[in-house]
Amino acid sequence: PESAPGPSGQAAHFRALEALYAAAPINRLFESTLVIPEPGLARIHFTIDQRYFHAGGAAHGTSYFKMLDDAAFYAANSLVTDRFLLTTA
Repeated sequence: PESAPGPSGQAAHFRALEALYAAAPINRLFESTLVIPEPGLARIHFTIDQRYFHAGGAAHGTSYFKMLDDAAFYAANSLVTDRFLLTTA
């Protein structure tokens, strides 16, 4: 039997962005997954445990800043297909 075709168009673009996130070496440091359900929206599901705490016993800003930065980056890239947006200063 023939296999079902993969996603096309917008869905393929979203899956490619999700795969790019999953392939980034930095994301091996965090238990996280990216989901892009619609244009302009990116959700990152992540688990924080004691490894990510500061001396005060709560999550260090590094972890949630990274997730916010990544979600904004991928949400913006979900809106364009003819170029790759980068973040700068």
